[in-house]
Amino acid sequence: MYKHFDPAVVKLLSMADEDTLQVRELLDMNQLPKWSEGRLAVIRDAAHHSHCIKCKGLVKLSKMPPHRLGNPRDWNNSTFTTASIKFRTSRTLLQNLLQTPEFKFVTTDTNVFATFSVCSLGNPEWFGGNGYSFFDLFIHGVEYTKMNSYKVVGTYLPALIENLADPIGSGFVATDWWVDEENFLELSLSGLTERSMDAAPNTTVPSEGEEGFSTTTDFNPFRCIPSTSPPSGEPRPTEVEYAGIVPNASEAKAPRKLERIWVAEKADIKFDALDWKRLLTLHHIVDSVAEIPIYEVLEAKLVEGKGASDVRGSMRLD
Repeated sequence: MYKHFDPAVVKLLSMADEDTLQVRELLDMNQLPKWSEGRLAVIRDAAHHSHCIKCKGLVKLSKMPPHRLGNPRDWNNSTFTTASIKFRTSRTLLQNLLQTPEFKFVTTDTNVFATFSVCSLGNPEWFGGNGYSFFDLFIHGVEYTKMNSYKVVGTYLPALIENLADPIGSGFVATDWWVDEENFLELSLSGLTERSMDAAPNTTVPSEGEEGFSTTTDFNPFRCIPSTSPPSGEPRPTEVEYAGIVPNASEAKAPRKLERIWVAEKADIKFDALDWKRLLTLHHIVDSVAEIPIYEVLEAKLVEGKGASDVRGSMRLD
């Protein structure tokens, strides 16, 4: 039945354990003359009256946990390519991106440091040979004050945008996504010189460099999920809202290995917020990110390697 499907789908289906498969008969129904009778109406899932392979039905894997919460995956054949620009920028502007008053900059300087990063992840085990890309904005040198007054210093992650909704990011931190046809940024690196791997740290997380911060740091995302049914005319409340942390100690254990690294002489990044029709849920976000000034590029590089992290060490801060 499925042999003519996309090769990626066929490969995914071949990974299924035959001992756990459940075979259920699928039947076509004649079109109903009407969808309601008196006070009874057929809606939503009950109204899917045709085969799921005709794209008119719904397949549910209700007992299947996200891959990050299930058994560990094999990352040996996965690849990553990451281009990043670390730069000096405005404290005043970035301060507005810190989600709550508990987040503050460690330094009192008017200039702070941030990194734009674009990563392409290739051949994750569960993608059937395909992959996806994502954009990150990291803000360095940020501390979070917990309810017990303990301070945690790390790299803050205010924006993570994927071109495919995937549980690695989507299951942990609030994200959004775009389609490849509607690119909102162009990042270019020129004058690339390959650096010896003997002098390169085995990580793709932006380091804090020589500005007085730790070179190995946790990073802090903020999880916020708005309510799906806000009261009419009132601001939408949040159902989930808390600060999180991905400890560097757990990330260091991830099956990820740098293989090559190039340092760029010149770097440039351009954003295009397009419009509300072409970037329906991202236009305002990209428009805000585009306002971040780059006073000085401190480091621009391209790295390649194998493996990845599923951030399974992530946890709540409070």
